[in-house]
Amino acid sequence: MSLSQSISEQVNIPALLKMTSEETEVRPSVFWALEPRLPDITIQAAVEFDWLIQGKRGHPIANASRESINKLLWLLSESIGKTKLEANSKAFVDSGGLNLFTKAYNESHKAHPVKTRKELRLAVKQLISSLGKAQEGELEEDVLVRMRDFCVALSEYAAAYRQMIYGNRQEHPYRK
Repeated sequence: MSLSQSISEQVNIPALLKMTSEETEVRPSVFWALEPRLPDITIQAAVEFDWLIQGKRGHPIANASRESINKLLWLLSESIGKTKLEANSKAFVDSGGLNLFTKAYNESHKAHPVKTRKELRLAVKQLISSLGKAQEGELEEDVLVRMRDFCVALSEYAAAYRQMIYGNRQEHPYRK
């Protein structure tokens, strides 16, 4: 079974599409920095990674959800074209998304920061692989900690970016 098939089975894609397009008519097929639910999805994924870390330390959480990890996996895998990273891949065409991902990745993986496009492709591939393995509980504690830190950083950067773009717009008088 391929990774995209297992993602489709675990995540209710039509419901996720509806949820992620509440503020916009059409969601681009790239990792979009202004994704309305990105800060919420990533911070909840960080909580779910924290639950997995607690489980590795001998304090399992009963009924620990992995729904947000699935959603983040789906968003990232869709942005790069069904998880295939070719040399001419147009992943992260959105420059804001590229910037958010790179900053969050570099903050959580300080030993191996991303500096080139080739390194970015490898980082995305590694991240998608780690998100998939998190579903099956196959990750070591140090990888789970880095994934949690990545999700926290991505949530912070995504929320700040949305605030920067939309924060200064005046609200329509009839929508108050």
